[in-house]
Amino acid sequence: MGMFDDLIIDKVHLPNELKDYEKGWQTKSLDCYMNLIKITENGALLETEYNNDENNTKPIYHTGEIIFYQDINKKWYQFVGFFDDGILFRLIQTSPVKSEENNTNASVSLKEIEDFFFEMREDFILWDEEEKGQYPMQRTFDAMKNFIESKKRTNTKQ
Repeated sequence: MGMFDDLIIDKVHLPNELKDYEKGWQTKSLDCYMNLIKITENGALLETEYNNDENNTKPIYHTGEIIFYQDINKKWYQFVGFFDDGILFRLIQTSPVKSEENNTNASVSLKEIEDFFFEMREDFILWDEEEKGQYPMQRTFDAMKNFIESKKRTNTKQ
């Protein structure tokens, strides 16, 4: 199974069906030191190191995505949170998969993810003149673009 971090997210960000869920989530998107990661009501990303008290909580200035998940009542839930400098700006539910016959789940399709990324892309293509490199969010967009293109190729072969 490996190591992971525990994640707590303020209920304001979750869909109504999960508002009563009291336990945490798991993520392997960060350092996996079994720390406690928290997404606050205003979307700030905080970290409390393992075996330390709340006074040792510090902000995380993460840019990119964090995937977190949990099995709740024998149903797999998974979300992708998109962060810019430690602030959540978008949360997408990726599981359970949306059923075409009844749109009861808040999950999204590949097309919706693609639309979101290409819509936001221009806002994050910024150059750091000192480092001569792209803004870190660009790596996320490039990775997602490659993922979407590979899924399209797989879907057309079937």
